[in-house]
This record gives sequence, structure tokens and C-alpha cells, in this order.
Amino acid sequence: MASCTTLSSPAGSTYPFPFTIQHNAQVDEAHRLKNKNSLLFEVLNRVHDTGRRLLLTGTPLQNNLSELWALLHFILPGIFHSEEEFNELFSAQLEIDSDVEDEVGGSR
Repeated sequence: MASCTTLSSPAGSTYPFPFTIQHNAQVDEAHRLKNKNSLLFEVLNRVHDTGRRLLLTGTPLQNNLSELWALLHFILPGIFHSEEEFNELFSAQLEIDSDVEDEVGGSR
């Protein structure tokens, strides 16, 4: 077991990467992973071959696809590997949903 603070500290950077967490990777204060440029995001995304990944946070998501991608990328890196593809897929859907809301709201 290692804390995120330990892993992302200068001393923690001496761990050999990629390293294996045998069973579970649980990240408390997961809102800290929403910044894809953070050291914590970088370090935790070097973790490979975990059985399960769990993010815990009390902080709500903002209306920001980049933050959502960062969290989903940690949980399911094989599915959400490219932020660009994620943005193309979901921003198009958000635009469609927004247009539908505008049409419904305008017809009242």
C-alpha cells in the first residue's frame, strides 16, 4: 500500500515504473486526478495491471469534458485512451442535446 502523496513525492519518483498493483488501486480524493497535467495523474497512469480501479471523491464534476476524460482514463485506460477521440465523440453528442433542448424550449 502506498499513498498518492508518497507516490507523487520526489522520493516516490524513485519507484521503478511501470509497477504492478496486485489487486486493487483505490484513489481517495480522486478530484485531484481531474488535472491531466498534475504529477499525481502522471504517476498513477504509470500503474499497470491492476485488478480493479476505484476513485473516491466528494467533489462534483464540473461541465468539463477534459476533467471527465481524466477520471475515466484512469478507471478504463483501454477504452478512454485518447482525450481527442473522447472529446470528438462526446462534444458532438452534447451539441446535439443542446440543439434539442433549444428546439423544445423555443416551442413553448
